[in-house]
Amino acid sequence: MIIKINENLVIRQLDDELIILNADNSCYYGITNSGIEILKFINERKTCEFQEIVEFLIANYEISKDAAINDINELLNELKSENLIEIN
Repeated sequence: MIIKINENLVIRQLDDELIILNADNSCYYGITNSGIEILKFINERKTCEFQEIVEFLIANYEISKDAAINDINELLNELKSENLIEIN
């Protein structure tokens, strides 16, 4: 599964929150906690594989593989439902 950030997003860090502006619909969103690191990871690469995100979380946080997969799936589903990412 390949994850790609929507090209029409403006992403900025503001204190302990990642602010995302979707230029397509003029909506903005706030991401906190590990969601910040996941979205930054994807954004830095423009596209990445799901497994790369899992490996990143496991390497940087004390989290089991199953918990990482669940957390990532939950976040990606929310981001996809708001058209912030594409999943192929």
